[in-house]
Amino acid sequence: RQVDSLNPNYLFSDVEGCYALAWGAPLDAHWSAGANLKWLYQQLDQTRAQGAGLDAGLLWQSGDGWRLGFSTQDVFTRLDWQTGYREYFPVRFNLGAAYTYAFEGSHAWVASLDMEKDLSSRLGQMRGGLEYGWRELLFVRGGNKNGFWSLGGGVRLPSFGWGRASLNLDYAAVQDAIDGWDHWMTLGLRF
Repeated sequence: RQVDSLNPNYLFSDVEGCYALAWGAPLDAHWSAGANLKWLYQQLDQTRAQGAGLDAGLLWQSGDGWRLGFSTQDVFTRLDWQTGYREYFPVRFNLGAAYTYAFEGSHAWVASLDMEKDLSSRLGQMRGGLEYGWRELLFVRGGNKNGFWSLGGGVRLPSFGWGRASLNLDYAAVQDAIDGWDHWMTLGLRF
């Protein structure tokens, strides 16, 4: 806008994407560790950026439905813009807990609560969510992050010829203070 008006001079788009290669493995009967390497890209109007980053985490499982986790996100994560500007992401720490209640053999509810803190802010964020799963194939989810809602679902297509492999497709509508609602699509291959 060149003047104080509700009419913009023009509109532009913002496209963001991420490809991640994730790995996780059990360390013993209760502990697991994992990491993912991610490649990021963004296009804001006519300007593009790309970069990479790393996430890592630990998970403890009680064996009776409880899980506790700790993760560090955006270690060394940055975007290099074609203008020459380099944007660094703040390192974030997450601590969370979840409980799974399975019943009648094919149904399960998962309730979760976690806290996030990044190194660039004094404030932390709280998140809570609830998921219903049927036969570990269909999922419906909802949650809240500092007063903003999210709703979504997913489907897991198991063993399409590769043993224990599955193809996961997830969708989420996430409330955003600026854009109203964002829509996220995720496609994953698990093996």
